[in-house]
Amino acid sequence: MKKVLFLIIVMMSCSLVSQQLIGKVQHFSSTSELSIVEISERVIKEIKLDNEGTFSTENLKLSEGYYLFRSGNESITIYLKQNDVLVINFDAGELVNTVAFSGEGSKRNTYLISKRRYSDKFKEKTDVFYGVDVVQYKNNVMSLQKRYKELLTKEKLGKDFVYNEITNLKYDYLLDLFNYKNSQKVYFGKEIKMPSEFLALFEKTYLDNEKLYTIFPAYKNLASLKWKLDIENNEGFVKMDQVFSKVKIKPLSLELLFSFYYAITEKPEKVQDYYALFRKYVTSPNFIRRAKNQLNSVKATAKGKKSPSFNYKNTEGKQVALANFIGKYVFIDVWATWCMPCLQQIPYIEDLENKFKEKKIVFVSISVDDEDKIDFWKETVKTKAMKGVQLFADKSFDSDFIRSYGVASLPRFILIDPSGNIVNSNMYKPSDTKTAKILADLLQ
Repeated sequence: MKKVLFLIIVMMSCSLVSQQLIGKVQHFSSTSELSIVEISERVIKEIKLDNEGTFSTENLKLSEGYYLFRSGNESITIYLKQNDVLVINFDAGELVNTVAFSGEGSKRNTYLISKRRYSDKFKEKTDVFYGVDVVQYKNNVMSLQKRYKELLTKEKLGKDFVYNEITNLKYDYLLDLFNYKNSQKVYFGKEIKMPSEFLALFEKTYLDNEKLYTIFPAYKNLASLKWKLDIENNEGFVKMDQVFSKVKIKPLSLELLFSFYYAITEKPEKVQDYYALFRKYVTSPNFIRRAKNQLNSVKATAKGKKSPSFNYKNTEGKQVALANFIGKYVFIDVWATWCMPCLQQIPYIEDLENKFKEKKIVFVSISVDDEDKIDFWKETVKTKAMKGVQLFADKSFDSDFIRSYGVASLPRFILIDPSGNIVNSNMYKPSDTKTAKILADLLQ
């Protein structure tokens, strides 16, 4: 197996070939941004749209392999080979759901998007996929793998691609197993030990190979998750720094540094530790300033502080302000239509709304979609039958309220008391059992 992997690495990293991407974007705007990105997150090429929403790249001369095709906040995995002329048509803001491929290379990429859609759909109901015991969870993951392989053999996709994808699926399987422990904490607030069966598999998997990191998407994601959790699970800056110093893959080190920036507001209990890590290794004055702003936002939105205000439009175009809810607790969900983890929380928010419908609490969902996606936001609210107060932030992530809370990733939940003071600026997810308990105690 090692010899075969070595041959794949040599073949895919040394063979520069020529490809072209062409296509048309429906419902695009002047702010629409397209790019081709390496698996390791390095942007290869920004793609310009003309006045009709069409695009065409010059000869790309990329090595055969996996890449990310990014539109705004969405991205999909594509696979390019020599002489591919891949046609990519989609609706702006709905890349995953609407993209259609044609031309040379279309069958490979149709398989990849079919796999992505199936995975998203299967994992959307977190209680069904993740909220199960170890045996059932492994069965769920194996069911996913079985479906992926059925899709892979449905069409003649080429011997090399099929072999590479089977290798990628092996790491994808390990990634899902590795995610079990973390998913229990993220979705349900449960602290569990990694099942010994899963742990044994990880210990046999070498996750410090830079070539594999840059070639196989699942290997990259597995290595990234493993190191992020290793750092997070250590207490204090010194121990976290010791773990970080052991990372051997340079692009992974850069990825982790960016994760430290987001963790400043995502992990308030370790805000100083993540800021110190970021500050030690990043020298850019601009990035240091932004990290400092994040740190200040955490301090400014600490428990007991007066909450920043908002005044946003609802689905009917009427302005709704935080001041409208004085006298009630306000549970705020900051989300976007393109955010899969956000969509996964919608059923749990509805459960909370039903549970506390007679209590003095209002549930407010604030979308940070781009301004030109307001119609799609309205349609999503309608399609998902979302209840509560639905609002649209006026400047996406640059809205004053969103910036004041240092929101850098989604979803984000905030709890405010009847006097307009902050109870928790980084509230537990609705799917976490602690959320219902906290609300019940406050509302009794």
